[in-house]
Amino acid sequence: MKNPETAYKRRQQHYARLHNRQDRAANRISKIRLLFSLAGILISGALTGINKDSMAALVLFITLCVFIPLVIYHRRMKVKSRYSEALRKINEEGVLRIKGDWHSFLDKGEDFKNEAHNYEEDLDVFGEVSLFQWINAGKTDLGRKKLGEYLSNPSKELEDIRGRQGAIEELSKQLRWRQRFAAEARLAAEDIFNPEPLFQWLKSPDTIYRKAWVLVLMYILPGLTLVLGWLSFVSQTIPYGFFVAAVGVHLGMLKIGSKERAEIFQTVYRYKNDIGIYIGMITWIEQQEFQNPYLNKIKTQMMNEKKELPSSQIKNFFRVVEVFSQRYNAAFFLINLLLLWDYHGLWMLERWKNDSGTYLHQWLKGIGEIEALASLSIIGFEHPDWTRPEILRGEPVLFAEAMGHPLLAQKCIRNDLKVKRPASVLLITGSNMSGKSTFLRSAGLNLVLAYAGAPVYAKRFQCAVMEIYTCMRVQDDLGQSISSFYAELLRIRKIIEAVKEEKAVFFLLDEIFKGTNSHDRHLGAKTLIRQLIQGKTMGLVSTHDLELGELEQETQGIVRNVHFKEYYEEDQLKFDYKLRPGISTTRNAMYLIKMAGIDIENG
Repeated sequence: MKNPETAYKRRQQHYARLHNRQDRAANRISKIRLLFSLAGILISGALTGINKDSMAALVLFITLCVFIPLVIYHRRMKVKSRYSEALRKINEEGVLRIKGDWHSFLDKGEDFKNEAHNYEEDLDVFGEVSLFQWINAGKTDLGRKKLGEYLSNPSKELEDIRGRQGAIEELSKQLRWRQRFAAEARLAAEDIFNPEPLFQWLKSPDTIYRKAWVLVLMYILPGLTLVLGWLSFVSQTIPYGFFVAAVGVHLGMLKIGSKERAEIFQTVYRYKNDIGIYIGMITWIEQQEFQNPYLNKIKTQMMNEKKELPSSQIKNFFRVVEVFSQRYNAAFFLINLLLLWDYHGLWMLERWKNDSGTYLHQWLKGIGEIEALASLSIIGFEHPDWTRPEILRGEPVLFAEAMGHPLLAQKCIRNDLKVKRPASVLLITGSNMSGKSTFLRSAGLNLVLAYAGAPVYAKRFQCAVMEIYTCMRVQDDLGQSISSFYAELLRIRKIIEAVKEEKAVFFLLDEIFKGTNSHDRHLGAKTLIRQLIQGKTMGLVSTHDLELGELEQETQGIVRNVHFKEYYEEDQLKFDYKLRPGISTTRNAMYLIKMAGIDIENG
């Protein structure tokens, strides 16, 4: 396999050149179109001036025949140019991710943040410098939501996890397909709308426009009105009043239910551009021959009972929307008045809704799921040295060899980790800034990726299916009048409740009970750890309280001591971020206090 960064750079350069060529071609066509149309108009005008009307008409006809293909060609070239630019941008982002410069990516998943979640806030799943910001390549609303679900609440059925693993591994090898699939969504001029209002319309009951008598009226009345118009204005065999009366009936029918129709048209028309994007994405899914059963299952679920291609059905919807999209033009009022076009538009929409509308949700759901899997597959492509985790049945266990923090891959010291009964709790001690919190997040984030089905940052990784709970970043909530200490108690209570329900729990506790005095903190932490080891639990606890190290002997090794240490070189405090067995024997608080300018000797 080519070096990922090299592959990205070559593709970036290729699409940049292609975009420039297409842009220049589009500009040339635009100029030719303008010059040709002006020349045609001038020549036609000159011919008219010398009474060569037939020649003038012929020139105008030829001008029109050439002008229309030029317009179509120009439009296609602009779309191709935008497509190439989207692909260039996708590869540029790949280079930034590999270099660790992805913090500028705009989509951080802020709308998915949930402070009450078991681990999202502590493990930087969403928000600034987050897992979502790093890996998300999705643009559709359902694609973003599905990735958010994979990272915060994925199915933990073993077969589902393994199915996602296989799907993600296959997609990681399909760079060209993934990028072209993603580029379709980027052709949207603006953000792709949340399709929920469209789904609500599809679930709504049939309106009167599906009634047989309405169908009869909307064909008979316009036909009768046009005949009356012909008889009144052309043959002049009947008074104008008959035609005026017929138009009055049309006007009355258009006023009845006009607000309801306008709302439906507005809802559907709002998604016109999005539907065009979905057609492109579904077409790429249909054309790809997947090998993985999980991907083929998604593909199959997008088909209806007749095994019709989703793209053809969505194209039918697109055509229907195109039919009444002209209702916002000034000339449409007259057409609508004479032909009852609103009724025809609603009838076509309702027919499509009954024939195919019930499947739209599963089409878009399939797009979103593959988009989310494609986002996660980026990890395997960009980091071929990362490993596919082994998900085990049975008792809680976590084993990792050379594990690192996924978001710090460029500058991360890797450590081994083994948490397995009977030693089910690691008590991590060490001085300030030695790496305790980062190590906790490394374990937590790699578990999140493992359950999502993605590769993890380790040489080897085994884990059982467990519920992740954390208590790390806890702050005051002034709005709820909750202190940080009380907020910490609420988080810990959730863990205890999960233990009592006999769930398999993996917990991460960072400096627990730091909001109280040292005596109560020590007693509370000791009691909590003793309670946690009673259930089907395991986890990591970081602390500055070295006295808690006594628990290793008191629990006969169920709690195991490990630590990080610092060292001094040329009077500078340094860290190697390597995990070692045993309790910490060093401290650096006084040194850091001195660095802050506080005079300890004269204090």
